[in-house]
Amino acid sequence: MQKILILVGSIFVMHSAYAGVLEPKRTDPGAIKVDKNFRLETDLGYLVNNSSSKNGSSKQDNLTAHILFQKKSGDWGQELIADVVSTHGNSSDQNIERYYVSGKILHRGENIVYRFGKITAEKDLTSIFDHQITTSMGWGIDVLKSDDVSLSLEMGGGYRYSRMKDSEDEKATHEGTGMLAGFYTYKISPDIKFNQDISFELGKDSQILRSRSALSADLTKKISAVASYSLKNVQADKGDNRDSLLSLGLRYRY
Repeated sequence: MQKILILVGSIFVMHSAYAGVLEPKRTDPGAIKVDKNFRLETDLGYLVNNSSSKNGSSKQDNLTAHILFQKKSGDWGQELIADVVSTHGNSSDQNIERYYVSGKILHRGENIVYRFGKITAEKDLTSIFDHQITTSMGWGIDVLKSDDVSLSLEMGGGYRYSRMKDSEDEKATHEGTGMLAGFYTYKISPDIKFNQDISFELGKDSQILRSRSALSADLTKKISAVASYSLKNVQADKGDNRDSLLSLGLRYRY
């Protein structure tokens, strides 16, 4: 109990966020095991950071929010993900804003193999791209599947539209993409769980790596404490960028 109280206190006094990214999530609505046919999870983290020194003072507001909705209908599953990362400081060059929306349809024809179709849209003020829209289709397989550990791998291909930022001719790129992803979950104890999600999108004009490591601890049946570290690495012909997000927050699930 003492450890839980310390962890809860840390959520409100130690939440921190750096130049963040919207991480991949395990997307398996076909495997929902609850007394209803849908799942709803919301994560929220917020921090007001004030600092002062002989050189002056600064104030920075950080907000991270995530919504996951999954619904199961027989062998079919539907999913919607929305993510927001926002950081505002004393000057505009300290501001960070990212918005991400993803919709996915999944079908399980066999016990361990499934097919999926997915569309994502992302706007990132710190990226060289003003916004990107990606559609993809592919297959997934559950390599490991038990009450304590699971591992799923996905492979697919699709199409990506990218609008460049600060381009006089507002140039846009169109490219075919390949995609690889892995989703790993390990239940350390009945109340503590570790997740490692990673994805890689390969295109002619840009390659994007996303990774998320998360540790969650149940505080009640509906509320958990979540600590996560996310990474996004973009390699593109027009310029590379690498960003990370360290976040502590609360999760509500229904």
